[in-house]
Amino acid sequence: MSNQFLEVISAPKKNVPIPDNTGIDALSNITLPDMGSTSKLTVAMDIENTDLSTISVTLLPPNDKKNGYVVCDPCGAVNTKSYVKTFSGKLQSGDLSDWVGKNPKGLWNLKVKDTSFCLPQLKGNDKLCDVKNGTDGSLKDWSITLSTVSKSDVLVQGVLHAQAGIKVGASSAPCTAKRTGTLRYITGLGLEVCNGSAWQGVNNNKTIHYLGTCSSNGSSGTRTFCLSKTLTNTAGDYLSVNTTNASANTDYNTGRVTIKKAGHYRVDWNQRSRGSKQAWIYINSQSKSYAYDQGYSSYYGHMSGSRIFKLKVGDYINMRFSSNYTAWYANDSTLGVTYLGE
Repeated sequence: MSNQFLEVISAPKKNVPIPDNTGIDALSNITLPDMGSTSKLTVAMDIENTDLSTISVTLLPPNDKKNGYVVCDPCGAVNTKSYVKTFSGKLQSGDLSDWVGKNPKGLWNLKVKDTSFCLPQLKGNDKLCDVKNGTDGSLKDWSITLSTVSKSDVLVQGVLHAQAGIKVGASSAPCTAKRTGTLRYITGLGLEVCNGSAWQGVNNNKTIHYLGTCSSNGSSGTRTFCLSKTLTNTAGDYLSVNTTNASANTDYNTGRVTIKKAGHYRVDWNQRSRGSKQAWIYINSQSKSYAYDQGYSSYYGHMSGSRIFKLKVGDYINMRFSSNYTAWYANDSTLGVTYLGE
């Protein structure tokens, strides 16, 4: 096992135009995360210009935003056009090896300055000299490579065998591309894995599901379905349910299912009532789904439906039923909510 890592961080913006003798620098930056102390820091760059003898390059580390390191001044012979270099030690002024044993986290800036107007009529200059836009070539790319000693990560080259088991912590760090594949354990939610953009529950064959009903038959008209009786609930860490059996037909506190963990949820409902039937799924007191069955029989019949919603923490779900007979739902009508994942 080792806590030494090699990280290559490239500039997010490529092909930065170099202003042509305007006194303004072409500027690009790289932000290094906290990866511990470095055992070697290497800077690579790729620059094009019609005349490198009029180009200077300065590197500004996080602890020096005024002078920095002079990488090259000038950066080549007269009419030389390509500058592709890699440095890990002494520069024209300054020494990158000074960072050995230190943490280089923070903002690193690279500045490129042109001090002479380009001449597009000269051989080989026409593709680099842009008189119209006042630019001469570009900082095509640059990167910083770090050999680091991490304070938190350990590298295992082979298969890790742990006879006594592995304990996974409850990391609160955001899920990013760098953490893809990272595991964490959250009490109540179980094991989660970072997919590169969001923490996602690991399938442990446990269905995260709530199913409830109203313990009494409803009266005629349109009313919010109560959830005074819980039939099954393995989703207590994902949602909460108001089981109050209110009588007001527009009381959205009645039967309210409130989301505690953001993600995709499937809403399943079953209405058993007489005659013509109507059903609405409400999200945050707004109708999002509607169903209608034009039945005229005075006998009980069933109507059911299902919809998937992407919901945020604090969003809430209600079900409303309607019937043209006295009992607008029977007490075996149900509302189910199942968590499907992020």
